[in-house]
Amino acid sequence: MEIEELLWPESLRLVKPRIKGLYYKGNRDLLKSDSPKLAVVGSRRMTKYGEGVIRNWVGALARRGVIVVSGFMYGVDQAAHEACIENGGKTIAVLGWGIERRVSAMD
Repeated sequence: MEIEELLWPESLRLVKPRIKGLYYKGNRDLLKSDSPKLAVVGSRRMTKYGEGVIRNWVGALARRGVIVVSGFMYGVDQAAHEACIENGGKTIAVLGWGIERRVSAMD
């Protein structure tokens, strides 16, 4: 196991097949936090009703310390991140590409 991999939360170290690298920007410690996390996924073509549900539920959960995890795309993902931040919460965006820094297990 590489030294950088030791910095990953155990849940990521257990993924099979083994993760070769992890890009991140921001507070990586949110991944290790004991706070509950909620994954929010949904349509990129969100309805007004769906937006209201997301904003109400995610806002309430964010105020109670739930960390929101989503894909950072438009539609439901975007509404979830916005509602969380607007209510003082913390979010983790899971992207399919790198953003800034790379923590590698196999360079």
